[in-house]
Amino acid sequence: MPPRDLWSDPRIDLLGEDDALAAGGFMEEYLRTLISTLRLVTANARLTFAPIRNPTPASQRGALTEVQVLENLRALGAAAPDVLLVTLGPLREPEQGALYESLAERGVVVVIAAGNEGPGTPLPFAGDPIRRRILYAASADANGRPAAFSQRDRDCVWAPGTSIPVLGGADSSAIGVRSGTAYSAALAAAVAGLVKAAHTDWSAQTVIAAPRDTARPVVADGVPVVNLAAALRFRPPEDR
Repeated sequence: MPPRDLWSDPRIDLLGEDDALAAGGFMEEYLRTLISTLRLVTANARLTFAPIRNPTPASQRGALTEVQVLENLRALGAAAPDVLLVTLGPLREPEQGALYESLAERGVVVVIAAGNEGPGTPLPFAGDPIRRRILYAASADANGRPAAFSQRDRDCVWAPGTSIPVLGGADSSAIGVRSGTAYSAALAAAVAGLVKAAHTDWSAQTVIAAPRDTARPVVADGVPVVNLAAALRFRPPEDR
């Protein structure tokens, strides 16, 4: 759940507010900066949060169990969001793949951070057909090239992921920078959300195609980076 001072924000919806535990420590700062990153692209999007059940000191540091992740994803999925953003793992639980498949069938766009364990580490669900129904976000650096920490493969979409300007601190007013695929995923999710809002009848797969198929390198030897304006101009092949 986001920090308690954000609960009154009309753009934030809480699931299970009565028994929720507000984020503290690492998670408080992490969620503040993720929310700030999303707001860079879409200032008025409604954000839905679900509490972590049976929280522990470890979960307050971001170390969630597979059961906690799955319960949280189920609660969020039941709220029928346009976009489901997943930035914390573990993400390799087989039941998660089945849940993502079900959500995609219902039109929910699933965006997952590729991970910060370097290019040699496989992405979750390697070899699983669900891979093509998820928008994986890898990090491009400030020069439009792969960030050294970012996991990646051919199914990824690239978004800025280094030195992202964010607001944090106790009152969300301290300006700083953050790096990581979680911030790339937040930017990609915001783009996907705006595409979905502009085309409410599109399937999740078509929405995913918009940022992925319109991404282009910003330098000659760079990776194709998501572009909001291009994604909003995207038309699926059947409409051309």
